[in-house]
Amino acid sequence: MILPQDELIKGLVRQERTKLVLETLANQDRVFAYNVPAHIQTTYEDNHLLQYLERTYSASFFVIENSDDIKKYAKPTDTIVKKGEYKKIAWQINPGDEGIISDISEEIMKIKFKSKKIEIESAKNKAWRVVGQDFFWDKRQYHANETYLVDDPFKEVKSGQIIRYVDEKPLESIAQYVPDETKGVITLIDKEKYGISWVDTPNLKCGFYRVSSEYLTAWTPDIFFPAHDFKLVIANRINLEQVISDVNRKIEMRPQ
Repeated sequence: MILPQDELIKGLVRQERTKLVLETLANQDRVFAYNVPAHIQTTYEDNHLLQYLERTYSASFFVIENSDDIKKYAKPTDTIVKKGEYKKIAWQINPGDEGIISDISEEIMKIKFKSKKIEIESAKNKAWRVVGQDFFWDKRQYHANETYLVDDPFKEVKSGQIIRYVDEKPLESIAQYVPDETKGVITLIDKEKYGISWVDTPNLKCGFYRVSSEYLTAWTPDIFFPAHDFKLVIANRINLEQVISDVNRKIEMRPQ
């Protein structure tokens, strides 16, 4: 909405042309109150205000980052951009964690971690050590003044043995991941949480729920994001030059 004359600072008088431009923009721009906030409307004299409008409406997009403003203006089908990455970890094995080998083949081990209530599969590699057993990874190793030729340090390992994770970095499985700056579209709004369909991006990993009825099958995001997690990007569909031209024509056609 545009503000009435009595709310302008003392001595500021709006020309009819400027009033009509503001009225037209208020009707055409759904984020007008964001683009032309009250303090601009009440303090800028006409020339400065028109210069401000030209700068504002020359942009291809209006980018809204404040979460309160996003809650006010966001609607389904709006484009958004993720702020910061989102990562949900399914499980994580830390250095020093121990599990029990439940199965082992030529290349792969299955390992149960009772404390985490998970079973994982892993290649046989240097990240693992069987508790109580010496491991030699090079073809020729020196130990106790003797030379050993080693083809497979896991050769004698069997199911039921305790194995320890010894790598420096945690081993993790990512259930969901949305990279920083990923683009998406709002599909659902539930109170102040937003369901988003993400544009296909490298490393993107997210899921959907299938919702079915007798007449409809739909897919809904399985995680909703708060407004502070993204930027709202609204395409600028305002042609300010055309707005000003139409206002001038309207004024010229008035009876003298």
